[in-house]
Amino acid sequence: METDKQASYESPDETPDTAAETVEAESSMPPPPVEPVAREASWMDAPWVSTAVRVVFGLIVLVVTWCFYVSRMPDTFDVNERAMQRALEREHVEEGGTLLPGYTTVSTVLELAEWLLGKPGGYLHNDRLFPNAYLIDNMPNFELGVVFELRDTVKALRENFSRSRGQTEELPYLIAADGNFSYDPDNWLVPSTESEYRQGIRNVNRYLQAIVDGGPGSGLFVSRQDVLERHLESRARRLGSFSVRLRRSAADGYAFNPNLERQNLQTEPDPLSTEYTGDLNSRITPWHRRDDEFYEVRGSVYVMYHVMLALRTDFEDELNDKRAMGLMNRILSELHAASQPLVCPVVLNGREYGFFHNHSLTAAAHIAKAHVAVNDLRILLRGGSDG
Repeated sequence: METDKQASYESPDETPDTAAETVEAESSMPPPPVEPVAREASWMDAPWVSTAVRVVFGLIVLVVTWCFYVSRMPDTFDVNERAMQRALEREHVEEGGTLLPGYTTVSTVLELAEWLLGKPGGYLHNDRLFPNAYLIDNMPNFELGVVFELRDTVKALRENFSRSRGQTEELPYLIAADGNFSYDPDNWLVPSTESEYRQGIRNVNRYLQAIVDGGPGSGLFVSRQDVLERHLESRARRLGSFSVRLRRSAADGYAFNPNLERQNLQTEPDPLSTEYTGDLNSRITPWHRRDDEFYEVRGSVYVMYHVMLALRTDFEDELNDKRAMGLMNRILSELHAASQPLVCPVVLNGREYGFFHNHSLTAAAHIAKAHVAVNDLRILLRGGSDG
């Protein structure tokens, strides 16, 4: 028996130790590969899907880049430098010469009108068939403010600055330019707004050429203090309107609305036309219109600032005689502050003393101070009387 047992241990090919090692080696071996299960092809696997995704993504990037490109606000410029540059290019003055009275003002009007049509993207306010008309609204509203102020300035050239006295004939090219810039700013059909404004630029250029051909003392541009005072009166009314419109964009409105008559205080407001706060005599601009109001006012202030700079040059002698140059500089300082670039990507309309800033109230404060300075300058030019 013992011999059989010993033989049984010696006869197998593997001993108990080697068998254990074999089991351990087999357990450490990786499992056999699993055959992949075939799945049905999906439409998302089609080559055109990835191509379409790339095209859509590229279009989105292109449109966003285009919107940022055409929405860049203009920088302020030196009106005297631009006017001298224009005069030298057209040989209206020799190197080192002096510009005629009115040349700087008319040249500034032309500079602003040419920027309106020649800036990146062109004139956008009447675009209705392009994506940027529905994606951006800051620049189109800024353009609208520029148009309104240019319209008033051309009208002032026609009625005030180009007439030495009341019983004089208006210049035909300024009459035509006034009609051109009074054209509907929203029209995109024939005749388009751009074509009318280009014709207005040509008519203002004719007036500029007439000033040069007439020479000093021609009376084509009148630089008297009463003429400037009449223009300041209209600008004071416009600045007062700007201040009220911007204050309506405040989050809480304001306590008194000067446009409501005393006898109408108890009249129930129309909820469909105006958004009211709790007070019947207090109303605010709807939230989706606040940035539109802000940029439209900024467009007008931008033009007004540069035109006032030009008028300071053309009326320098009259302002110095009345010792009013300080008031004019104060007006320009406030208008310049109201037209500074907006760093924030959106127009904030927080509370007056709240956590978030209120851009509308800041602009309204500068415009209100400019309004006061304009009225003070009017009084000083009139001889110290506000009657």
